[in-house]
Amino acid sequence: MKKYHDDSECYILFGKEINRIIAMLSILSERNPNMEELIQFIQKLKTMRSYDDMLDAMIMDTRAEDISRREQEDDGLSLNEILAKFKITKWKDKDGKN
Repeated sequence: MKKYHDDSECYILFGKEINRIIAMLSILSERNPNMEELIQFIQKLKTMRSYDDMLDAMIMDTRAEDISRREQEDDGLSLNEILAKFKITKWKDKDGKN
């Protein structure tokens, strides 16, 4: 299969574009009902959570942990602790990418 993009890169699409892709893949799947991998891929696209939903969940989890810690220790989570919790590292000039 020809690769147009690096497999390790992440891309953001809006619901409108995802819906178009699902519609096109569904037509292809109807014409080729024995392609189980395609059916599974379409199902993954249909059940995929949006970035908004994932970020909201992350914010709520972090907020709940921060409130709990403030009640116990009178001090909340630091930015570094929040970033470490989600395995997010700060960008450095040597990284070479934004």
